[in-house]
Amino acid sequence: MQKHRVRDILEPSVDAKYTLSDRLWQYLQNYAKLHRARGNGFGDGLVDLEGVTRTLSARYYKDGSEILIPQENNNPRRLTPRECARLMGFPDSFKIVVSDTRVYQQFGNSVVVPLVKVIADQILKSLIPVLCKVETNKQVSKDGKQSAQFSEEVVIHHPPFISTIFKLNWYYTSKLAYDGSGVVNRDSKNDPLANAITAI
Repeated sequence: MQKHRVRDILEPSVDAKYTLSDRLWQYLQNYAKLHRARGNGFGDGLVDLEGVTRTLSARYYKDGSEILIPQENNNPRRLTPRECARLMGFPDSFKIVVSDTRVYQQFGNSVVVPLVKVIADQILKSLIPVLCKVETNKQVSKDGKQSAQFSEEVVIHHPPFISTIFKLNWYYTSKLAYDGSGVVNRDSKNDPLANAITAI
């Protein structure tokens, strides 16, 4: 299993505006010291670049205290908007078109994209056998022997529900030939979903 590190999401060059001011950094250190003395778990959020981070929250725009990136000979800094996107699993092709404040709020309220995809895939894999019936159309040659070629037809018992799932682009949307009629024609040799249904 691949080990994920904070270091892997960091940009090589970062604007100085993301570095905490002396006043803010001192405040966060004093705040952490106060809560440690009380036996609370609140800290300053300084991360290990070889490890993982705390949860990114919607309040991150206020002071960045949950996730602070250490800098040599300087105060720590916040994550940049692009780094927040990477942390939450968004690809670099994802366009950021709002202010930093809005970005921090939106990514803080987001879910981790790869995790949701894994969950959605498993939900869909479990639902397909319940909501669909796989019918195999076998071709028979003139001598009565079954041909190696065959096609599979997925008959959907609840078309509106399944079509909604497919339209959400959760699973092999590019391969879907769904026209709303309740039938999806698939090539069983090349379609992973058809193979998965057959194997279940």
